[in-house]
Amino acid sequence: HIVKGLDMSGNVYAYPSPYKGGRVAFLDSIFCRVWCGDYRNKFLPNEKSWLFSDGYLDVANGHYDHYLPTHKKWGTDVDFVYIAHNVNNEHWVAVEVDIPKKKIRVFDCIPDLYRKGEVEESVKPYARMIPLLLKHMAPPELKKGMKEGQFHIYMYKTAALNRQTGDCGVFTLKTIECLALCHKWDQLKDSNMPLIRMKYAAEIFDEVHEAEESRMSDPNPRSLFDDKYGLQTDSAN
Repeated sequence: HIVKGLDMSGNVYAYPSPYKGGRVAFLDSIFCRVWCGDYRNKFLPNEKSWLFSDGYLDVANGHYDHYLPTHKKWGTDVDFVYIAHNVNNEHWVAVEVDIPKKKIRVFDCIPDLYRKGEVEESVKPYARMIPLLLKHMAPPELKKGMKEGQFHIYMYKTAALNRQTGDCGVFTLKTIECLALCHKWDQLKDSNMPLIRMKYAAEIFDEVHEAEESRMSDPNPRSLFDDKYGLQTDSAN
C-alpha cells in the first residue's frame, strides 16, 4: 500500500497543482531500497569514484515513473522531495527534502522506537548523495559554485504520534500528504485509523490501471490465461 499510496500522491498533473505550486516530487519506495543499498555497498566503499547510474538521473529528472512521468528536474522545477523511508525493514517514517534550504526533515510517528541517532543514520543516504546528484545534473557553468556537503537532518518532534502498532505506514503516507498540501495533521490519530485505511483502500483500487484491475479480480491471480491448471493450494477441500 505504500507504493500505491505514493503513486496517488505523485499524480502532479492536476491543474492547478494542489502541492506547493507543483514544485514537488515523490520518490518511489522501491527505488528508495535500491538507493539505500547502493549507499552501503557501493557509495561508502568508493565515495571518490562513485558515478550515478541512469536510474538516479531518471528519478531526478522526473522520467522514472513510466505511467506518469513528470519531467520535472530536481532543483530546477522541484523544491521538495517526499520520501516514505523504511528503517530496518520494519518501520516507516516520512521524509521531506528541502532542496533550496539544504535540509532533510524526518517525521517519525513512533519516536521512541529506536535509539537516539539511529533513524538519522538511516536517512543519511539521501543527505549525503542528493547534493552530489544535484551537482552532477547541473550545467557546467553552475557546477563550480555548488557545494557537495551533506544536507542537515532534523528530527521533528511535532509529528503525529502512533500509539498502537501496525499503522506506521499509513501515518507516514498521510503525513507526506499533509506536508505536500500544507495541511495540519490534527486528525491523524489512532482512533481514525480504521476509517483512513478504508478510504485508502477504496482510493487505491480506484487508481489501479485497467490491466492490473483485471488481474486483481482474477480468482487465480498467479496463473496465466492459457494455464491448464489454476492456482494450486495445499487444501484437501
